[in-house]
Amino acid sequence: MIGLRNEIGGDWNAYLEIYKKSRESPWLEFSSDPIYSLINKASPNIFYVNTICAIIGTIPTIFFLRSHKNFYLSFFICFTYFYSIVGMGYTRQFAAAGLFYLAIILNNKGKVKLSILASLLASGFHSSIILLIPIIYFERIKNLKSIIFIIALLVSLFLLFFEKINRFVLLYLTESDLNSSGALYRTTLHLIASFTLILTFKYLEFKNKNILKFYFLISISSFLLLITIPSTTFVDRFLVYLIPLQAIIIANLSESPYFKDKWIKFFARTTIASAYFLLFFIWLEKSSFRPYWIPYKSIFF
Repeated sequence: MIGLRNEIGGDWNAYLEIYKKSRESPWLEFSSDPIYSLINKASPNIFYVNTICAIIGTIPTIFFLRSHKNFYLSFFICFTYFYSIVGMGYTRQFAAAGLFYLAIILNNKGKVKLSILASLLASGFHSSIILLIPIIYFERIKNLKSIIFIIALLVSLFLLFFEKINRFVLLYLTESDLNSSGALYRTTLHLIASFTLILTFKYLEFKNKNILKFYFLISISSFLLLITIPSTTFVDRFLVYLIPLQAIIIANLSESPYFKDKWIKFFARTTIASAYFLLFFIWLEKSSFRPYWIPYKSIFF
């Protein structure tokens, strides 16, 4: 559905142009998104690129969701926006998000070197993920050596992608006409998830709970940023990385002590699923971007 779509997604033409430019440029020419550029150069058409990114974005996040309770509910929450809209709209960020969650999984298993490799690959798809990478390793900052290593890693990534980060900031923070009409309600969902986190924190089976604490702070900060900066797109594009975390937290609400009875749990889960379905339905029917997704087209039909 994601990889073999045809002319589907708000940025379809923009990504098609990136593909053409990547194919025409020399192999060793440095790009601000080097891994994504290499995939473009090696792919015979845009559908190969999209399928590779779909695999990278989908599989790690599904494994991440499966490692927590209420997988099917959290998967459904992700499907309504993360897989359907981000996966088919923001190709580079979707792949970067997949590698970000792969880095979390590997770090939780104690495979730190592989986790760092996944983080580096994620930044090669979209450099904005650099802002989130530190939260994965925060729990490992226990001595001077680890502090120096993490600072060195972040400084290296920042210098490597300085030009892209600079353009990203100038584009999204100074251009007041770049606004996402749905940014407010999506940020509000993260805010709701953050306050849900307060109720369910003790019951979340999460190995690195520092990430959840950072999620809480990021959500509140993003809501404040939304009403203070000229471009809502900056906040909106940044928060797409955190949707799987939102899904786990919201799905875990039914595990709180307030929902002990099995029928109350069922009602809570049904209510959550219905609310997200309603938001998804409204987006498909009323969004100004609807024509980029509806009707859905594939290379097969």
